[in-house]
Amino acid sequence: MLLLFVLNETPARIVGIAAKNPLAKTMKMKTTIRTLAWAAGILLTAQSLRAAEVEAGFRSLFNGKDLTGWNGNPALWSVKDGAITGVTTADPKLMHNTFLVWTEGTTEDFELRLSYRMVGGNSGIQYRSKVAEQGAFGPIVVGYQADFEAGKTYSGILYEERGRGILALRGEKVVLKADPADAKKFKKEVVGSLGKSEDIQAKIKNEDWNDYVIIAQGNHLQHFINGMQTVDVIDEHEAGAAKSGVLALQIHVGPPMTVQFKDIRLKKLSGAAGTDLERLQGRWTPARMVRNGESVPVADLANMKLTIDGNRFSLEADEPAEGTFKLASGTTPQAMDVTLSDGQGVSAIYEISDGTVTICHAREGGVRPTAFKADADSGQVLTVWRKAKLTDLKLMQGTWRAESLVRDGQAIPKSDLSGMRVRVEGNRFFIEGDAEASEGTFELVEGTSPKAMNVTTTGGDLARAIYEVAEDTLKVCYAADGGSRPSEFKSGEYSGRVLAVYRKPPPTR
Repeated sequence: MLLLFVLNETPARIVGIAAKNPLAKTMKMKTTIRTLAWAAGILLTAQSLRAAEVEAGFRSLFNGKDLTGWNGNPALWSVKDGAITGVTTADPKLMHNTFLVWTEGTTEDFELRLSYRMVGGNSGIQYRSKVAEQGAFGPIVVGYQADFEAGKTYSGILYEERGRGILALRGEKVVLKADPADAKKFKKEVVGSLGKSEDIQAKIKNEDWNDYVIIAQGNHLQHFINGMQTVDVIDEHEAGAAKSGVLALQIHVGPPMTVQFKDIRLKKLSGAAGTDLERLQGRWTPARMVRNGESVPVADLANMKLTIDGNRFSLEADEPAEGTFKLASGTTPQAMDVTLSDGQGVSAIYEISDGTVTICHAREGGVRPTAFKADADSGQVLTVWRKAKLTDLKLMQGTWRAESLVRDGQAIPKSDLSGMRVRVEGNRFFIEGDAEASEGTFELVEGTSPKAMNVTTTGGDLARAIYEVAEDTLKVCYAADGGSRPSEFKSGEYSGRVLAVYRKPPPTR
């Protein structure tokens, strides 16, 4: 039984896999300087990976063996000598930048540490980014990039891939603001210096391992290479700034190149939007499960669904389960205590970001895990859950509180909205606590932009509306008195339109 919070599964069959020892293998080879150097590199890599696993508050994102937890073109990305390795050749020629995307979480407020080495070309580390499309050579990612190259100019800069371009050159302290003439455009203000670009470059080792650190907290972005700060950016440009998104590694178009990454570890910093309890709400589907060192087949996960409502959970599976949980504060990693409906307790750790939650728990009353892994004979289960995509109709269900209301360009005082609620059940709605309390039905219209709905009151009045819905926000703009459907979320003077924003109250602890 493949359950997140259940302890009495049938123990997984342990398959013994003989570990290969590259150092012992090397001893059988000719003891050339090159071979010994190769073996030493493998040993040092393993030692540094072990050190990275025990850093307080950090999570290792790369197991040093394969690309589990990463997605990219396998013809370009592999693991060599214990490092993620990207290689391009002259034939076939790379026609667009492509990326290896971390699939087990996203980046919000964080500190990332890794080591990189490259021969030729240009590369970078994407963070708070988005996968724009799947290209002929693999994923295409857009967003913030911590740049580095084989050349001597761009390593350490902040670049925005397929976006605003170079945001900060090496050595610059920068504030990015909206252009007063056009808020979609930005203005860059250099407000200080971190040192000369050539002095920073002198600390970067050519064709050798360098340490890269990225710290992002709120709109403050910082890059460091080998302990030297390279940029310091405050991004106040609301139209362009990103608060969260994917982490990815880049292969760049151009001459043949080789880039390697190792010791990749991530620490979540405080300040990410929303409480963890709020972000856990909703339905989740399993993306990956490892139990006692064995990966559970994806087909066995297909029918599992986890629903969280407040501090209660229910699990749909061959053997369903339900219970409650409590999040512990001030722990690293973050801790969760689970109580099943039969009274059994489970000790777990968790990590949550937009759209992904990773949970590692002990089986059969074991002690709480200290790291996100489930090795053979550990008695631990590691599960990566993804937020299930709900239909708009499902997202609308429940009770909503009026956040703001504008009629004909006039904002209604918040004091007048304090008791106003909208309750949605199926395709029926009930407006409560307002002088114009009413009820009726609605129909969502497919294939429109903006999304459209037709609302009919019990009295037969029809309102043509547009809407946007997310898990905690519902925005509706409609024409009063049977007018034509709005084309934008705006209520101007004498427009005959109403713009309303509703919020779902946060869950109670």
